[in-house]
Amino acid sequence: MASPRLYVVASSWLTVKAAGILRGMGLGQLGTMLFHLSLVTRVVRLMVAGWCWRRFGVVPLVDARGRDAVKEMGGVDAVYCSGGGNLNDIWLRSELVPRAASYRLAHILGKPCVVSGQGVGPLKSRVGKMVLAWGLKHVGFFGCRDLEESAAHLRAIGVSEEKVASLGDDAFDLAAVSAADADRILRDEGVPRSGKPIVVVHVRLTNFVSDIGSKGSPFTAALCDHLIERTGCHIVFIPITNCANRAGDRDIGDAFDVYAGMKRRESVSFLIRRRYSPPEMKAVVAMSSALVAYSYHAWVFALTSGVPAFGLFHGEYFRGKSSGLFAWYRKLDWIWDVESSDPAAVAERVGTEMAARDAHGALKQTTDRLTCNVCVPVEKLAGMLGISRHGGEF
Repeated sequence: MASPRLYVVASSWLTVKAAGILRGMGLGQLGTMLFHLSLVTRVVRLMVAGWCWRRFGVVPLVDARGRDAVKEMGGVDAVYCSGGGNLNDIWLRSELVPRAASYRLAHILGKPCVVSGQGVGPLKSRVGKMVLAWGLKHVGFFGCRDLEESAAHLRAIGVSEEKVASLGDDAFDLAAVSAADADRILRDEGVPRSGKPIVVVHVRLTNFVSDIGSKGSPFTAALCDHLIERTGCHIVFIPITNCANRAGDRDIGDAFDVYAGMKRRESVSFLIRRRYSPPEMKAVVAMSSALVAYSYHAWVFALTSGVPAFGLFHGEYFRGKSSGLFAWYRKLDWIWDVESSDPAAVAERVGTEMAARDAHGALKQTTDRLTCNVCVPVEKLAGMLGISRHGGEF
């Protein structure tokens, strides 16, 4: 039979790499969500529009974007939702509601739906729990990207355990560009290639509830100074964003704030000449001796490349993201709360792990095991469509 056509929901700059997971399947739509819903009335209208399209072939009550979404989703065989860390109270209006609506719309249109690589929580509000439970009622399978907490949130709102599995992140098997390409990037950015160890640092001084610059900036500046003194390394600041305007990139701005507070600024470089793709950024991280970062996907890039990664976090949201990822690798002692940690102690631990990097083969062994999970949602979807896969394709 012909390859099934999919509607892919992906709101992250990185999770659109689901195209790689889904090779061999004719894609119906791939990219960011086409509808951003914050008001209940808009959700209701979309659901009614979906029902009318399936029953009568018309799409009333919604604007052009809504009509396009209904028609495109109605014209495919299944819906694949590539996840992120956005099913929580923080992103209730901008992410949780639209995603729940997309899950429910798939059901109304008669399309099987699976969710892959998704994080859930913190989820404490009654409204958030009700909306997510409503959206997930008819989802066929839900793959959690963390080890335990997301599955616990789903159980608490009544999602059947048979539909839920903790599998890891969609980006665990992201292929990097070559080491030669990464070396070229570093040279183009003026990073010294003199044999000094490189420590990649990512800075994001917000937990999306409040800014943490008053604490995080001096903490990170002191940490970088200690790292340079302790290991003789060269610091390379990187962004983990998809901002087309580099001058307006929050990650770069936060990195410069940290740089301004450092004493050892002669041992610092920035990756700022152009926007780098996820495979390029992962390759750069793989060239380093260690990574210190506030970003989930920066941690993923390092750990899956066998590079010691140290997570800095502030607040419940990033605590859950960091512990959910590092628990897969049994490295919860590699994450640090900037509110209660000593930068000198963190630098000492980073230096110790850098010296023992050759002993970190277990990181890649864990990654090899987890990458086998990436295709599980696709296998589930194949079963729902009543087709078999051969050699990784339909």
